Amino acid sequence: MNKLSVDCLRQVYLLREKPRLVLLIKGLAFILVFFLIKPSVVSAATLSLSPQSRIVTPGETFSVDVLIDTAGESVTMADVYFMHDNSLMEALTVTNGTFFPDTYHLLTPGEPYLSGTLSKSGESFTGTGTVATITFKALKEGVDTLAFKCSPGKSADTNISRGSDGEDIVECSALVDGKYTISSSGTPGSATPTPRSLPEAGSVGNTLIAVGVGVLLTIIGIIVIL
Repeated sequence: MNKLSVDCLRQVYLLREKPRLVLLIKGLAFILVFFLIKPSVVSAATLSLSPQSRIVTPGETFSVDVLIDTAGESVTMADVYFMHDNSLMEALTVTNGTFFPDTYHLLTPGEPYLSGTLSKSGESFTGTGTVATITFKALKEGVDTLAFKCSPGKSADTNISRGSDGEDIVECSALVDGKYTISSSGTPGSATPTPRSLPEAGSVGNTLIAVGVGVLLTIIGIIVIL
């Protein structure tokens, strides 16, 4: 068989395989787009403290409101865990807020805990409000950060449960901590940041990007070969 015949057969083969090649490229491109621009969940509930900062004197008592914003979601309960320096402040009492009918609290030194729940099965609340109010006593001079304890995907920390499926929808990165200066002179100070949790070991977003890049390189490789 001469070179001309071989070239003709090759052209016939390519023409016959072209539709399948196009479908393959389109399929791989779809997978690439799915991984790279797949939308993330944008609806997430948050918690914050009010006031977010305050200057008090040693021996003074003051109150901090724990506020909730469900971001349009219907929720059934909230578990709220805090961390702070118990040598600087002491949690004395917790008063029920207006958002949840029932609240429970446990004032462990340096790790106050409170929860808000509904009274009747099948109920759910939407909107903003006060979960509870914590009264603290300033013990000595210093700056204390009252930080929410929160790690994505974990249950033994701050959580807000969605009414439809019970899923935790709290946005850990959006939680608003409080910083309280205890000073006889009334001068603001600087606090050492209190970490919410240990660093995460990996990132789902980075994994998806890596997969997408791999698919893209596969497509380029097929095109180059053909």
